Amino acid sequence: NLMYLFSALQHEPVYYRLLPGNIRDVKAFTLTMQECGLKNVTLIADKGFYSKKNVDMLDDAQLNYIIPLQRGSKLIPYPSLDTANKKIWDGYFKFNEKIIWYKTKENVTLYLNQDLRTSEEKDYLNRVEDEKENYTMDGFYEKQSHFGTLALLNNNKKKTVEDVYVQYKSRTNVETMFDALKNILDADRTYMQNDLALEGWMFVNHIALQCYYLIYQQLIKHKLLKKYSVTDFIKFTHRIKKVKINGNWKTAETTKPIQYLLEKLKLNIT
Repeated sequence: NLMYLFSALQHEPVYYRLLPGNIRDVKAFTLTMQECGLKNVTLIADKGFYSKKNVDMLDDAQLNYIIPLQRGSKLIPYPSLDTANKKIWDGYFKFNEKIIWYKTKENVTLYLNQDLRTSEEKDYLNRVEDEKENYTMDGFYEKQSHFGTLALLNNNKKKTVEDVYVQYKSRTNVETMFDALKNILDADRTYMQNDLALEGWMFVNHIALQCYYLIYQQLIKHKLLKKYSVTDFIKFTHRIKKVKINGNWKTAETTKPIQYLLEKLKLNIT
């Protein structure tokens, strides 16, 4: 198993640890925090992670966490009245130009994204009309208070409800990282014969992943991410060659798209 820590401030992976396959992640968190020396760490879990046993272990280890709950969980403070009546909500904030309403009970906050709710209602009703299995109007009425909602369990009382929501949404950075690890670095298969070789192989992959994020941050900095991906950058720069003329190395001719990209990123090939 591979455990990674991702820095929300540096926007890059900063630490990794290889674990035996029979070690539970929850048990490894405490030792990992001690080994890396970090203090302000928040575990952001996926749906399905929640169980009383897991939460008790995290609390005993005094680790901060944000855990999404399944929509049918009894811990979620679903309003008993019509959710369209905004008086029943505690307040709202903006996230990516969308209005997010919230309601908190103890350490669980329920968030409502009205745009997402409309989309999910439409999708469900389309499935009803297409007579998809397990999609009925009775099911729609039963689930209508769940559409567009997200419930997060958080044990850090110093964080605002908006902080918790934004931190949870930042998990997409981690998902992007693992996608790069698997699909760009092809690091989801090891082929290593012993632990020492595996550690060396993983270290090389970690350095490659750091380079990936250096490129990613440069594309963001120069507002090029909508036009180019990191994969595009690698494919373009991979074509740059050096030729040896009379004992001197010179950069070979490059195409206009490559020159354009390098100029935009303010990079010089030496």
